[in-house]
Amino acid sequence: MEAEASGLWDRFKRLVGGSSRSVEFVDLARGEMFILNRQIQVPFNGVPIELTMGKPGKKLLIYPDPSLDTGLNTSTNRLIIIDPNQFFYRISGFLTLNPNESILLGAGQKAQQSMFQYPGEVSARHLSISYSGGVLTFRDFHTGCGTTIRLLREHDEINRLLNFRLDSLYRIREIFGGPIKLFPRVEALTLLEEVNAILAHEKYRRLNDQGKPGGLMVLPDYLTPIFIGDLHTKIDNLLKVLSENSFLEALEEDKACLVIMGDAVHSEVDGQLEEMGSSLLIMDFIFQLKVRFPHNVFYLRGNHDSFSPEIHKSGVSQGMLWEKTVRFKRGAEYKEQMDLFYQQLPVVVMGQDFIACHAAPPMQRVKKDDLVNLYEHPRLLKELTWYRIKRNNSHVGYAAKHVRQFRQSLSISSKAILIVAHNPLSRETDTHSYWLHAEDIPNHHILFSGLCSRVAVMTRIHGKIRPLEFPMEPLVEFINKLPERAR
Repeated sequence: MEAEASGLWDRFKRLVGGSSRSVEFVDLARGEMFILNRQIQVPFNGVPIELTMGKPGKKLLIYPDPSLDTGLNTSTNRLIIIDPNQFFYRISGFLTLNPNESILLGAGQKAQQSMFQYPGEVSARHLSISYSGGVLTFRDFHTGCGTTIRLLREHDEINRLLNFRLDSLYRIREIFGGPIKLFPRVEALTLLEEVNAILAHEKYRRLNDQGKPGGLMVLPDYLTPIFIGDLHTKIDNLLKVLSENSFLEALEEDKACLVIMGDAVHSEVDGQLEEMGSSLLIMDFIFQLKVRFPHNVFYLRGNHDSFSPEIHKSGVSQGMLWEKTVRFKRGAEYKEQMDLFYQQLPVVVMGQDFIACHAAPPMQRVKKDDLVNLYEHPRLLKELTWYRIKRNNSHVGYAAKHVRQFRQSLSISSKAILIVAHNPLSRETDTHSYWLHAEDIPNHHILFSGLCSRVAVMTRIHGKIRPLEFPMEPLVEFINKLPERAR
């Protein structure tokens, strides 16, 4: 690895040969480098780099983001910056650095300070990193403490991120019970019946006046929520989330819960609106997750979570097609169990610092008892699962006053965030998967997780709920081709 880095260094020197006297070119393969009040450039060949900001300082690692498209053994162009003392052990934040981008590290960056918990010796503007043409440029901002930069040399450390992800993918396959494919009819029915038995007595939900599970779920403070928005059959998006950032480990250790905010079914990709096999597959996987983690995986009801003829897109009646497919592939008994599943779903979830539902806050004041007995109030149910945010030049939809009113109705802090899904974000450009403070409503965020290129979640990191976004990968195909793990 060092010989390869040295060869790259020689090529790099020949390429740039004396074109600039303001930058010092450094070969980290020849030893670590301490920078103070200066700027250096380093050729990056995929070997992770360790930064120590200050003394004893804050340690961060720059890793290439593993790519499954190339067999999970080389990197994409994207780099990620992590705190190794957090990232491999708990849900944590990370920074991304793409080609032709720069990033400023320092305690003055509020999001970073919350994420990395910088110690006092890290300056407000400590270190900038630029990435261009396979070269990293590091600039120290007269910090007085400086930064030490070195290549990781230990094989296990170099491949730690790669092995971390591979282990998660293997465990996902074990949870599913083998390759990710449609369950046979009898096995699928047994699984759904088991899910419905769990929902009938689901943890963190009060029973309504009829003795059935209520529409409101109240999560305890010790569970870190992981919110994921509309998936619309994108099972790879769900697998990506589970295989990243210690999310799976947190579920296994009862430290977190996954909240799927409805609408996992019905593709929204042009040309695939009538295809329903992918809806069956993603629900099979979600049901398997629910059985494996009955107190840590929750599904909120969305507007597509029914067989209603109201559900249609571009002239395609997806609700009716969904019912026809379920009956044909799985039988009448399975369809009845799906009806029961929908009728037992929670609709609103809340905790100390958040409220979440699929679509919208109610248009009127409500009480907690109204949400517990939600299925006795069809209009309220429709508002929470169907309504959208009021946009410019629109006369319908919810607005800031409804968000404030919802918080007040539930006696929750005015700073608690409201997370909704349902509202598609720039599907034409496919560049956004979350919208913070949507329509300038403070602490009101929209999360849409059904895009083809990326998937976002929102989760609590060091006491504050933040968005995290990941690039997409063909994970079903990759998981199904994994060789048997050595025992």
